This record gives sequence, structure tokens and C-alpha cells, in this order.
Amino acid sequence: MLAAPAARFNGREKCFSRPLFLPIHSYDPEEKMGCRIVGSMNQKGGVGKTTTAINLGAAIAEAGKRVLLIDLDPQAHLTRGLGIDPVDLERSMYDVMTDPRGQLDPVIIPTKWRGLDIAPSHIDLSGAEVEMVPMFGREARLARALGDVPSRYDFIIIDCQPSLSLLTINAMNCSTEIFIMMQAHPFALEGLDKLYEVYELVSEQMNPDLLFSGVLVTMFDTRTKVSHEVVRKLKADPRTSHVLFETIVRTNIKIAESQGAGMPVIHYDVECHGAYAYRALAQEVMSLDLEAIRRRDNEVRAGLSQEGREAVLGGEPEGFKAEDNSPQTDIRTAETQPIATDGVADALRKHTDAA
Repeated sequence: MLAAPAARFNGREKCFSRPLFLPIHSYDPEEKMGCRIVGSMNQKGGVGKTTTAINLGAAIAEAGKRVLLIDLDPQAHLTRGLGIDPVDLERSMYDVMTDPRGQLDPVIIPTKWRGLDIAPSHIDLSGAEVEMVPMFGREARLARALGDVPSRYDFIIIDCQPSLSLLTINAMNCSTEIFIMMQAHPFALEGLDKLYEVYELVSEQMNPDLLFSGVLVTMFDTRTKVSHEVVRKLKADPRTSHVLFETIVRTNIKIAESQGAGMPVIHYDVECHGAYAYRALAQEVMSLDLEAIRRRDNEVRAGLSQEGREAVLGGEPEGFKAEDNSPQTDIRTAETQPIATDGVADALRKHTDAA
């Protein structure tokens, strides 16, 4: 059913080739093995995290998989983007995150589309981090709330807020992999350094099974040098070259219109660029060789020592040169500093504030 759209997409769209802090979980780790838990993240806002979570989840569900979307952003745009008004909800992710014994299962509700469920958010979630401060093991609150939910789904996609907050750390702590959305803009490259640093911190000290498995370029404009230069830099960066999706999401007004209509773009306009892109992305995500990516990721992280990073990635960023309309930002990774496992989220927040 998806072969024809994917083929058409290839012709129209593709522009490029191709020790655990809290080991106390209320679910059996074996139950999670068949379920891929994906965190959609970037501390920069407006890069397409929520849009991708909605449409990737819908496209995977359309392919016959069972998908759960978790809205971990207090703005609740993912919830609204599926036609659900947070005001009408009796329970939301706020109840899950602030109750030490809270479970995810009672919050899950079905959507209008077969195979696609959601754990909705609410504006009250914006105060959850303050309420979680005295909570023991607050960095693993979401992981403990999962229960047996992963055993019922093939994919769980977590939409994170645009910051490296305690809620984002919770998402990374319970995920099996993370996708990073990258707007085709030089500023998005600058934020990659901090995000990769946090990924290393979490994978080293909280979730050793976490895998950085995908980078998706969004809002790509084929007419500008900037968009092409951003993709060129991502292909050249050793941290992202092996996880850069071949699918690229171009700017498309139909995507914005579908969000206003409260439905995924693949159901709003099946013939638009955005629908073809997200269907192709779904096929690519479902066919990823995660073990090969993990081996390559281990090689990259082992090779990027302090000296190696300086040799491979060069000196200080030169900034953005407006006169030739191409970004000159050099992508570098800061050296990870060892921190105590007690209060990992606090240390990560200090890193973020210092940036």
C-alpha cells in the first residue's frame, strides 16, 4: 500500500542520497525489547519535533504497527494536533509525572486513527518539575510509570519540550533511542553540540542502552544555499553522518494546515509533499539496522577523544556569513565532565544554563 507513495516521493522529494542511576523499574526489561521507545528532541524550538512525532507516528500506525504517542511538552501541541482539547481531559501526563506511584496506562486514550494512541499533556505539566524536586529518583519517574505498556506497542514516540529539562531527561532515561530534529538553519547546528553532550551524559550515567539513532532535516528549502550547506555539514560530522535520514522534510504549507485541522498530514492531504515525506520516513525508521548504528556510534564516541575532537572538528566557530548566504558554524562536541550520579538532572541543567 505504501510502495507507490514512496516511489513517487523518491522522484519528487528526496534531495539527497543517503552504572545505572535507578535500576528500579516496575516493568520487566524483557517486555520492552520488542518495543522501540523513541524520544523526539531538540532544545531549540520550532524545528519540527511535534510535527514529526504526530506524522511519523501516524505513518507507522498506517503501516500496521501499534503506536503510542506521549506528549511530554506542557504546550500540549501534540495533543491538540490530534484534535484533542487538553481542557476536556480528566487525566494527563501531569498526573503521571507528579504522583510517585502514578502509572501511564490510565492516561492513555485512543485517537481517531487505528493503531494510534496518545498519552496527552496539559499546561499543568509546566509546574511538574518544581513538584518533582523532592521526589526520590525523579530522573526515572517516567521509566517507572511505564509498567507493562511497552509490551502492547511496537513504537512509543515521546514528544519532548524544547529544553534540556528534567522532563527531557526523563524521556531520555526511559527511551531506547532518540531522534533529533534539525531545521535546515545554521543556528540548529550550534545547538547540536550541547544536545550530543547531554546524550553522552545520560547514556554513560543513567541509560547505557540509549542509542542516538536518527537525525531528520526539516523545513528544507531547495532554493537556498543555507539548507544545502546545513545538510552538507551534517553529512561531514562524524556524530551524525551515519544516522542522517535520507528522507528530508521540505517546507510545506499543508503540514501547518493539518495541524490546525487537528489531524496528521498523511490523512489531511495524501498527495502533498509532507505526506509523501513522512510515509517515506516511516519506512526508513522501521527498516533501521540498530545494531549497525550502535557499533558505529561506539566507534565514533571512542574515537572522539579530546585530542581527536580538536583534530577532526577544528577550532572556534566562525559564525554565519550573511554575504554569501551560507553557514560557517563548525560543529564540535565539548568534553564530557564526570559528575556524580546523585542529582544527574541538576548537573545537566547547570550545563544547559552555562551554555
